[in-house]
Amino acid sequence: MLALTAACGATSTSQRPQNRVSPGLSDTPVVTTASPTVGASAAASATTPPAAVGFSCRLPIVTYRNQTPEAGFISFPSGSFTDDPAGNIKSKAYGLAYDRGYNRWLPVDWRVVSDDGARYAYVTYSGDVPTPGAYTTIHIVDVASGADRVVSRSGQYVPSDYVGNAVYLTAWVGGRDGPGPEIGWVLDPSTGAIRALSGGQKYGYSVGSGAGWRTDYNPADPTVHQGMTGANRVTRVDLTSGNESTWLYRQGADWMDLLGFDRAGHPIVSTGTAQAVSVLLLTDAGHRSQLFSTTGFIGGAVEDSHGIWFTDEAATYLYSAASGFHKVAAAGGQIAGGCH
Repeated sequence: MLALTAACGATSTSQRPQNRVSPGLSDTPVVTTASPTVGASAAASATTPPAAVGFSCRLPIVTYRNQTPEAGFISFPSGSFTDDPAGNIKSKAYGLAYDRGYNRWLPVDWRVVSDDGARYAYVTYSGDVPTPGAYTTIHIVDVASGADRVVSRSGQYVPSDYVGNAVYLTAWVGGRDGPGPEIGWVLDPSTGAIRALSGGQKYGYSVGSGAGWRTDYNPADPTVHQGMTGANRVTRVDLTSGNESTWLYRQGADWMDLLGFDRAGHPIVSTGTAQAVSVLLLTDAGHRSQLFSTTGFIGGAVEDSHGIWFTDEAATYLYSAASGFHKVAAAGGQIAGGCH
């Protein structure tokens, strides 16, 4: 799971943290610059002792032990992880996210939770593969009451993102292990109506600030070497017009991942090679700030009033403009909300 701003471009103040907005702990966005800058190198690694923090809060996180998700909280300033049995949810949905507004765990990824945390979408399947006549059923669940409402049973779609009053859909391509081709349709959760987006299936898997965001490969890149995974640029696709623009291209990059968004709706991107990783904040198509560099894998990004949280499998990290990038806990996994 990976651990998204409203489709019209307004910054949300919701409880949901993943890939679009912060959990609403502060209205202050991360500090950015108007031109490219070089950020500090990260002195943190899996073997670095955690740094102390000067605040108290609990960070909801999902760890994976023997490939089984386990929900809990990292408490600060101690940095210790404690299991939360309330996260052991049995459901037809898949995933785990912590809904701060309702103080409960939800059985889905944050990308399919509404901006205010009041509803979430999930899908059930009529079969294992999308053969002719097979279909998916899209459900909307009211978090407060638990009411489960079927809103669509008319095609082969999978919810990928829930932004504003819209659920963005990918195609069902087989199995039940994730989305298929990129976002290409949008569902009105009130009426169940589905329409195709004007740009077709090219909107990536994350929606924010009025656009879909795609990481892809620039075929003009002359660098071909072992280790490349086929993504060396970030493309913004406007939700209304379908127009595309390149926001970042790195020649020779082994990979490029969209980690999330800051609270102003700016993408946070990880890119690099086997030797070095850079984490960048993109303020527009022509300007970006390097937050930090490191030599290790960096997972999804979630911003709150303390800064931007990052994880890998073994540790949790915190970046702020004032203090830089530090390892703050010897526990990792998927961040499921802001620290509160």
